[in-house]
Amino acid sequence: MIVEKLFEKEDKKTFLLKPDFYDFSAVSINSLLIIEDKEACLIDPGGKKTFYELKYTVDEILEKENTALSFVIGTHQDPDVSSSINLWIESYNVNFFLPRVWMRFVAHLEIENLDKITPIPDGGMDLVFANGSILNLLPAHFLHSSGNVHIYHSESKILFSGDFGASESSDIFVKDFQSVVPSLKKFHERYIPSSKALNFYIENILKKLDINMIVPQHGSVYSKENIEDLLNFLENLKCGVDILDEIYNGKKSLFLSDSIIEKIYQIRNLHDVYILNLKENKIDRINLSHKNCDFGKIFYKYIYPLSNSKCCEKDSIICKTISEIEDKHKEFHLFLKKSLEDKRISKEELSKLNEISNGLKELIDNLIDVVI
Repeated sequence: MIVEKLFEKEDKKTFLLKPDFYDFSAVSINSLLIIEDKEACLIDPGGKKTFYELKYTVDEILEKENTALSFVIGTHQDPDVSSSINLWIESYNVNFFLPRVWMRFVAHLEIENLDKITPIPDGGMDLVFANGSILNLLPAHFLHSSGNVHIYHSESKILFSGDFGASESSDIFVKDFQSVVPSLKKFHERYIPSSKALNFYIENILKKLDINMIVPQHGSVYSKENIEDLLNFLENLKCGVDILDEIYNGKKSLFLSDSIIEKIYQIRNLHDVYILNLKENKIDRINLSHKNCDFGKIFYKYIYPLSNSKCCEKDSIICKTISEIEDKHKEFHLFLKKSLEDKRISKEELSKLNEISNGLKELIDNLIDVVI
């Protein structure tokens, strides 16, 4: 579990909690734990997949801070947000707040104590801690859920924005806004229903707040210096019903291109995969059937970067067979030659890259077995 303290002032603290699992089949999530003196609030606790790891961390923090969990908030109904409702209610006898339109739907989760779920009105509401601090539960409908709220903590000036601002960035904070734009764009184009919903929320809710930090449920945190860039980008983005023709024609992918997803499923059934490491001039062989092999880490280290990089910018290329290594090696050199012709790289750069990737036969003869 990754724990980052985002705010601290006397007995008031806010923690970002990121379950440390790298499973390509499940979207990564962010949760917030807000502590106000002797009370704590957990926001977007996720599902059963992350419950036990998250609960262990929450318990550690609560004990250290000598406080208790008073309530839990789900910004909407998605399984990565609220499907662990029953587990939190049973473990802490805590009240769970959820947008009212989902009350009869989450009943299908076989929640035993439905009276412990409090509906959030469409217009939002305030939650008041015993010390007087307030959490504003703000309407953010159709971003992306039809019943949706964002949570603003006036003490820290942090906005927990659910899927608004979500990306696939694995950094805790956005370091360079342009680096998150590709996955930010793909996420919002497909998961946010319309540009009108985005702009209405930005103009009527978000811009009226004094915000130091925006914390989405997926990806990196936007500190104050990145917020203006985020809003400018989303205000001008067409998404959802505004690009239906492109979505229906298959021109808009999700986070990853179809070719990357296809490669994932292809190599999962293999015994070994080979990593042609262009930067370090070596080939790694990974035994996928090894009991200690973590496929999720392989995905994030080798496969995911392929969806965002040009060939000459890649650190490595993942291959299924030795013959594919040879093919990719040839492809790499052809790409370098074309890049030189197009003046995208210099002769010096070409020489250096050629030097790195020469001696392929020797590399194959000296495969390095690694466990990831």
